[in-house]
Amino acid sequence: MSADNHRVSVIIPVYNDSENLLNCLAAVERQTLHKSKFEVIVVDNGSSRDIGSALKSYPAVNTVYEPKVGSYAARNRGISSSGGDILAFTDSDCIPARDWLEKGLSSLLNKTNVGFVAGKVLFFARDENNMTGVEIWEMLYNYEQESFIRDRHFGLTANLFTRRGVMDEVGLFNSDLKSAGDYEWGNRVYDKGFNIYYDGDLVVMHPARRTYSELAKKVRRLIGGQLDVGIINRNECKRKILIDAIPPVVSLFRFLKSDEYNSLDRFDYKIKAITVFIFLRYATVYEMTRLLLGGKSAR
Repeated sequence: MSADNHRVSVIIPVYNDSENLLNCLAAVERQTLHKSKFEVIVVDNGSSRDIGSALKSYPAVNTVYEPKVGSYAARNRGISSSGGDILAFTDSDCIPARDWLEKGLSSLLNKTNVGFVAGKVLFFARDENNMTGVEIWEMLYNYEQESFIRDRHFGLTANLFTRRGVMDEVGLFNSDLKSAGDYEWGNRVYDKGFNIYYDGDLVVMHPARRTYSELAKKVRRLIGGQLDVGIINRNECKRKILIDAIPPVVSLFRFLKSDEYNSLDRFDYKIKAITVFIFLRYATVYEMTRLLLGGKSAR
């Protein structure tokens, strides 16, 4: 199917992340798809740091503001501010491949009854010869976008293409969610009878998190989102807290036997990975306990 009569709206939410946003926009600027075929909408999601100054080098970018906390509220604002019939989503800290838009548009248009197409999201480290423990962990456990689609019927909004008509039919993202809104929306698309696809030729690079504080933030966001959409429930959280509060002898033994751990060929990287394993266990216990005691989901 020809792409001549279609236009893509690229929607990028951002929160206090102008440095990564500039890298993302530079990658979008280099796209092989002709510039007349797409627009870029950056949605400032209530940043307390200056975002506008970073965009002076990109006067064609349409910048809008969404004060409601949460990336899904921001994406909805981007959708309402866009004019394309095709919607492409990525995040401010992502770097799309040069042919991302061209291949994404082609992939979407050449599939039947398509609800969405999601592509590959790959982590990269700042320096693979000197990785932090958190970077090592993220590189070991990359996002499994293909299995997300096959087994759980959703695609990450870091790399997602859909038609505006699909949004019109199934509705926008749930703007009350801080995380897992892609899961909730993807399952609505699937339940409506649309076909959902993975295309490994659509590639977006994502910097691996480097610090424990960044990893803890990710844990908070993911657990809150999973509770909010019912991937896990309060009883499951209680059971996990009771099990994980004790020293992780059995689970650590399993980790030491895993293919991921044994793929590490440096002793210092193995020690770092073990440290992150233990940190994640107790960070998860802490966050589940906080939420069960009435805490609010984090962004």
